[in-house]
Amino acid sequence: MTFRTNLFQALQAADIVVCNGQRVVSKMLDSGPGVLLEPYVDLADGSTHYIQDVEIMVDGEGRAYTPARGGGTEPLVWGFQVVRPLRAADVPTIELPPLKLEEVVGRLRKMGQGRRREEAS
Repeated sequence: MTFRTNLFQALQAADIVVCNGQRVVSKMLDSGPGVLLEPYVDLADGSTHYIQDVEIMVDGEGRAYTPARGGGTEPLVWGFQVVRPLRAADVPTIELPPLKLEEVVGRLRKMGQGRRREEAS
């Protein structure tokens, strides 16, 4: 399922971000007239990419592409992952077999008879 969003929103929402195959280890996304530094991401290989908040299209595998700053190089390839609690939809589930009514009633009767014997003695 493909969807559109802004790069900065995706960077803030994702738990794990990869840019050009390298994990993003830090980011500064503040922008505006009072901010001295341009928005950037630092990657695990020690490189820094200055970025702009552009609209991106994220595909079903969490990938997106943005133009590199300056326009003369290859686009930046992003990978976004969100870590969340495990859900039943994530793993095959084990369904318990349905109980047979006669079997349940028989077990309850045996339990009741055992209690009566204990109370009588």
